[in-house]
Amino acid sequence: MAIRGSGQLKVEFYSHLDEIKDLYFNQGFVVFKILHQKVIEKYNLTLDYQAFCYYARKELKEVEAINSISKKIIEKSLELETQKSSTSKKNLNSSSEPKVATIDASPSVSKIKKNTRAIRESI
Repeated sequence: MAIRGSGQLKVEFYSHLDEIKDLYFNQGFVVFKILHQKVIEKYNLTLDYQAFCYYARKELKEVEAINSISKKIIEKSLELETQKSSTSKKNLNSSSEPKVATIDASPSVSKIKKNTRAIRESI
């Protein structure tokens, strides 16, 4: 067990964080005990298992949780986009003819027009 003072274990862990992330995410060492053994052998560290687990949970599990949340958000947004595009396609297919509003003239307006034209022509 490596008991050292004021953050030396932390410095040791974070100085090899990129390599640890590579082993965890890319090479498949997802069990902390095996990952710890591999890191100790490969990089000749004196980091004890408890400290390693503490910092590994802090760094690797948070990244994993953030990645899973972001994947869920992306999947949800893709679902919404496909739903919107499918409903807009349905709306475009159903309305093949343009909608035109027709206004019927009331009888009083048509009378005025007829009388006005007749009066103009007679003058």
